[in-house]
This record gives sequence, C-alpha cells and structure tokens, in this order.
Amino acid sequence: MEASSPSGKDTLTSEKFPVPVVLDSGTTLSYLPNDLAHQVWKEAGAIYSQQFHLAVLPCQMRHSKGYFSFGFAGPKGPRINVGMDELVLDLAEGAPPIFNAGPYKGMDACEFGIQNFSAPPYLLGDTFLRSAYVVYDLINNQIGIAPTKFNSTKTNIVPFPSLSAHIPSATVAPDQGQVSSTASVTSPAYVASAGFTDSANLKNAAPGVLHSTLECPQLLLMGLSMIFAMSGAGVFTFTVL
Repeated sequence: MEASSPSGKDTLTSEKFPVPVVLDSGTTLSYLPNDLAHQVWKEAGAIYSQQFHLAVLPCQMRHSKGYFSFGFAGPKGPRINVGMDELVLDLAEGAPPIFNAGPYKGMDACEFGIQNFSAPPYLLGDTFLRSAYVVYDLINNQIGIAPTKFNSTKTNIVPFPSLSAHIPSATVAPDQGQVSSTASVTSPAYVASAGFTDSANLKNAAPGVLHSTLECPQLLLMGLSMIFAMSGAGVFTFTVL
C-alpha cells in the first residue's frame, strides 16, 4: 500500500502482511489492520474521535489531491488508486459537527472512509470499491479487478460465454504466488502527509479535538451475509476497453 500526494510518496506496511481482505459491497467503509490504518490516518491528517468511535478529519479534505494505492496479487498485480474525494464522508444528515480546538478549530468534521480492525476479516467496502471494477467468478473461484475509468461515456459489457468459462478478456496476475511471502515492516517517513493537507488548503493544520452538539450516530456494519469466502482464490486483472 502507498500514500501519494504532491509532496511525495510513502510505502505503508503492516505486521499482518499479506492481508486477506473481503471485497464487500454490503459495507460502506473499509477496515484495515490497526497498524496500517494508523499510518493511513497520519498521512491523511485524520484523528480518532472518542465521541464517535471512529477516525474523523475536516470535510475540506475531500478536495485534497492525495490518494492511497492498494496493491494486490504480488508486485505486478493490479493496483487501485483511491482518492480523498471517495474517503471523506458526512458524519450525519444536517449540520456537521465542528472541531472546537486545535488547528482544525471551526472546521466541519467528517468521517474518514478507512477505519481500523484489530482482527480479520478485513474489509474493503464502498469507499474502496467505487474506484475499482470487480468481477466475482464464483464458479472458478477467481476475482477480476481493474481501476475504474471515471466519467467514461462508453459501455462495453462482455458476457461470460458459458457457465464455467473464465472471466472474459482477463489476464492472469503473473506473480500472485508471492503474496504468501512475509513482507518487511518499515516505518514511513510521512513525506506525503504535508501534500494531503496543503492541497486541501489546510497548510498549517494538524490534528485537533472534535466536539459536536449532535448525538453520536449508531454505526451498523451491514452486508456480512453477502461476503464471498473464496478459499485459495486467484486474483486476476481484466482490461476495460
């Protein structure tokens, strides 16, 4: 996983690597291992709110030019970039909560689309899936994944030719066997962090304290019954014309 912004790029690692994840369209947010999520929060300038029991950040951060890159199936596997416009969500309907102290003081507070889990299953929900084309091949126990082409005006839907056929126009990820290797864990330099806030016009901002007169919304993790358990599944890429 990488964090990129106008100020630079960082490689983010975890003691849990390689991390098995569920591509779950029934879950709104994405949930990563604690150590990886904390690195993501620091890059994006998010802080954990005891009041809301989740990571929050200024709503203005949705305009940041920073993004996170998720890699799959080895070094040459598919890579999905997720921008901050997909990762900053309203906490509740109506007036947003306000930061009442610190460098974020007076700014609207929003929910961050990447949260933490202490144990698997780790989930990549809607905040990730909007940036990817995903095909679930339940017959052959395979997944096809490729970056979304936003604002496309063309459609090219290719059907499976038969029930047991493989994903049309798919290419096998060449080194997915390497995902079982234990990756080295390093501490990022956080050179990308400044670019996340600078490009969102939060140049002097640093984590503040959250206060809100709104009641804390109840968070419901839904869609677990829709999880596809794909034991031993291969990961594939496919081409979108």
